[in-house]
Amino acid sequence: MELFQLVYISQASQDISYADILSILKHSRAANSLFEITGALIYRDGEFLQVMEGSEKQVRSLLEKIRRDLRHQSLKIVVESKIADRLFPNQSMIFFDGDLAGKGMLEVETLFDATKLGPRGCEQIQLQLHAFRNLHLNFVS
Repeated sequence: MELFQLVYISQASQDISYADILSILKHSRAANSLFEITGALIYRDGEFLQVMEGSEKQVRSLLEKIRRDLRHQSLKIVVESKIADRLFPNQSMIFFDGDLAGKGMLEVETLFDATKLGPRGCEQIQLQLHAFRNLHLNFVS
């Protein structure tokens, strides 16, 4: 299977609760396992950053479901690319709470900052995702 990676950012709805985020994780993990999608969800200061990896068809189908989810607003795709290897293999959806564990962590701050660079930020986002994975995988659930 040819692998595809998509990264987006979105604003969380103002009334989102931690229980809502746990519900997103529970359902995402179950669905992602069925469709062989792996990835990560990072939450920080009312924003989501999600990495999805798998077949392009399955990833794009999942993205359309997320676009209809009222818990996400102003969804913006920041990376779309074919990849040779998964960044988060064997992880249906890891979660990193940047509000609890990530305040002041340079990699998380730089990752979210890179999403605002437009097309020239793609390479920086990829670099920061690798740094995030390598340095902080022990903080995720």
